[in-house]
Amino acid sequence: MLYSIVLPFLLLCITSADSYGDSNFGYWKIDNNTNLPSYVYTGHVNASELPKGYAPLVPSIVHHVGNDKFVGLAITNGEFGIRQDEGGAKIIGCYSAKDKQYRGGFGYLVDTEAHKVVATSRANESITPQDNFYLEFGMGFMKKKVTSVDGTVAVNQTLTVPFGENAFMESRVTITDLRTNENEGEKQYTWTELWGQLRTDFKMQECSYDYVPSFELVRDSENNVIGIINRPNNNNSHCQGGDVNKPSFEDCNPRPTYILAVSDKPTSYTTSSDSIFQHTNNPVAPTGVLGPLNNVSNTTAGDATFALQHTFSLSPGESLSLSFMIGYFVQGQEAIDDMQVDSIRQQLLESETASLWSHFTSQFSVTADQIGDHMKRELQWHAYNIRAGLSFDTFYNESMLNQAGNYLYESGMQGAARDPLGHVMPLIFADVSNGASFVKDIVRYTLKEIRNDPRTGIPGWIPWGQAAFGMEYSLNFWPSDLENNMILTAAQYVLAQRDVDFLNEMVKPVNSTEDTVFNLLWLCFTHLRQSTGIQQDTGLITLLNVDHNDGLLDHLKPKNFSEAQFYGSSVMNTALGAFMADQFASMMKLMGPGYEDKVNETLAWRDLLKQGVDKSWDTAWYKRVYIGETNGGWIGSYNNGSGNMWTETQSWSILADVTPARIDGLIKRLNDTVRTPSPVGALNAANANGTGDYAGVWYCGNLALIAGLARYGYVDMALEELDKNLFAAHAEKYPDIYFGVWSGPDTYSSVLVGDPGSTRSMTIGFPVLNMWAHTTPLFSITSILGTTFDELGVIFRPKFSKYSNVNMSTPLVGFSYLGPCCQFEGRYNPAQSGNISVRFDVDTETMACCKSKAIFSVNGQQVDPKFNEMIEVFGVGGYDADLVFKAEHK
Repeated sequence: MLYSIVLPFLLLCITSADSYGDSNFGYWKIDNNTNLPSYVYTGHVNASELPKGYAPLVPSIVHHVGNDKFVGLAITNGEFGIRQDEGGAKIIGCYSAKDKQYRGGFGYLVDTEAHKVVATSRANESITPQDNFYLEFGMGFMKKKVTSVDGTVAVNQTLTVPFGENAFMESRVTITDLRTNENEGEKQYTWTELWGQLRTDFKMQECSYDYVPSFELVRDSENNVIGIINRPNNNNSHCQGGDVNKPSFEDCNPRPTYILAVSDKPTSYTTSSDSIFQHTNNPVAPTGVLGPLNNVSNTTAGDATFALQHTFSLSPGESLSLSFMIGYFVQGQEAIDDMQVDSIRQQLLESETASLWSHFTSQFSVTADQIGDHMKRELQWHAYNIRAGLSFDTFYNESMLNQAGNYLYESGMQGAARDPLGHVMPLIFADVSNGASFVKDIVRYTLKEIRNDPRTGIPGWIPWGQAAFGMEYSLNFWPSDLENNMILTAAQYVLAQRDVDFLNEMVKPVNSTEDTVFNLLWLCFTHLRQSTGIQQDTGLITLLNVDHNDGLLDHLKPKNFSEAQFYGSSVMNTALGAFMADQFASMMKLMGPGYEDKVNETLAWRDLLKQGVDKSWDTAWYKRVYIGETNGGWIGSYNNGSGNMWTETQSWSILADVTPARIDGLIKRLNDTVRTPSPVGALNAANANGTGDYAGVWYCGNLALIAGLARYGYVDMALEELDKNLFAAHAEKYPDIYFGVWSGPDTYSSVLVGDPGSTRSMTIGFPVLNMWAHTTPLFSITSILGTTFDELGVIFRPKFSKYSNVNMSTPLVGFSYLGPCCQFEGRYNPAQSGNISVRFDVDTETMACCKSKAIFSVNGQQVDPKFNEMIEVFGVGGYDADLVFKAEHK
């Protein structure tokens, strides 16, 4: 045990953050030592009077406390669950009132003389400001503080998941005697640490009793019990006598879990939840912790828990700390001994988690004179959340970044395949040794899914989604866009990092033969062209029934569904495909000689798609989709200005450079009709009901919009749109809605409906932790400068007028504005080194300044730039050696 004399709740290292974006559910704060933001959740003073879904009136999962493998789940009442995706996504610690089971991550402080619980680090319901309960969500941690009713003792509990890939976490509990009279003498207490062991498979959406526990005690060298291991077996008939590695909706080979007392040996233990809550179902003050635990280690599934109890005494002003390690065995690990307990104890007690998160997240930033501190705070927060959502899938043996949100936590699946490919894209701009490698993991994961198309038999088909352990999850969706997203993510990674070696890696799809990454990408590209194909009448990619918008046809309700599905055409998917093909061709050019025929083939496909999109222009914008004459023909037509303009279609057509002469007018219309009316990001469709799959405000759509605006010189508008897509904007506009503050859904209801800022009915039950809410702002860091990568190198488009002193930074690339008239500097450090072209697409006035007033240097040496349509310099960089460039006045 660790004793000290402390001043309770002394927070010398914390300052309040910019209050912009706080909301009525809590407030942001910044740690002065680490500069890391965190959110103090207070709950809403009038939570019960808010509209349904605006406040979490029941204990809700609201924050990921994770690392690159382990995902902890912070709950609004102080509970904590563990999400384990190895063997299929599940929660360890399932709430079941009838079985008196709770998730865990909390404990009970008992005054042994008074024989009563005086403090617990769990509230009965979601907390409110009236409660004596402090709850803080941070990067890799959840903090709780509670004081006894008589004010004589306080409990601080911090649950921390170490940075990295460790599949364990620490619970550190500090109990402080707040009495000031030294003559009062010692008081004896017990602390009981509780972690539930009832599990739930997400696909089942209920506690599973198939996982039969098998407990064993962990003893130290003196034979004292210091921990418990649970090695459960799955008794489901599906798991009996078969291959535990075959696809399954249940985890047929569940990994063992454990708890370990790190700071000192416990005085008693139990694995029986019923023995704790035996006479009451009161989770705040159960009678079973008032005395020693029963030292039982054999219980049934419905009764299974981990509980360790420590007995100690405190004098006035004295403090004691207890530390517990909770985790699960990863594949190939079977014993705690293998992990060297002493080494783990030191790692937990001297954790560098905060400094490591600070180092990683602080590298992602955008600053400008006209933007408050909220943007810096929030971009760090998004960088954390992307990595905190990572887990590991043992069926495909790759890391996975599940979309999460209601799709996982309510529907129990990962869908669609396009989503992880999008969520991981911000990590393209990380170091390969510290984040960017996960892009390759997700690409490999998706390539391992490919199989022959059930409709046509043509290989290279990607199923819509996945669930549990290797189970295909289709919902009868036939997606026409997944190859586009697959190839685009891979190409953008390779171009940005110049990592052509990745394309030669071997990957073994589950239902196909092993091949290189490039050959499998080409297989997907061939499937797109030969199986999905182009509708000859429109020149557009066939719709099938899903083209990124999974609910499109459900909304449109065509009379002849088959006609819409197999003879319809998607303008948006075709524009996306044209942009993808351009990037794919650039990637092949970077690969070197020998790919000329494939490059030409790809560019011909790109031009064919651009022609199809061009023909879908209708007066002022591009139409959305053709669903067959029986069903009314075109959707998204102009209709004398009263039709629906779909934002994503316009955004991808801008990025694909379909018809440059139309872009300025199209952007003006986008600004007037979908951007300006909305305070929290552009509307997905103008003149439409503002909710659901077909309208509302969608993070994924606004990612393409921001990139398109900046690429064509509207960088002020792009930065403003990024600011609108931050949680801070939503929290300021809708402070009585708890989501859209520190996390959110993938879509909000728009200003065109009666509940703007809320979300659609299928999402309102779990409107947080969707990865798109974190992806779009983080990816847009580079987009706001129109930053793009090709086979030659990198292009910047610093065309600001409204904003001044703009600085953009990621681990991969950075750009800083130093002053007017061609004064800037930056860096680029891809994974592979070489001679790199750096180009600057500037306005006419800046170009003149650069020619007459500026000198350019690369890596400290003055160079003579080339002045054509862009300014171009060359230099060597990459592989941990920045290519540094600068333009300054003579």
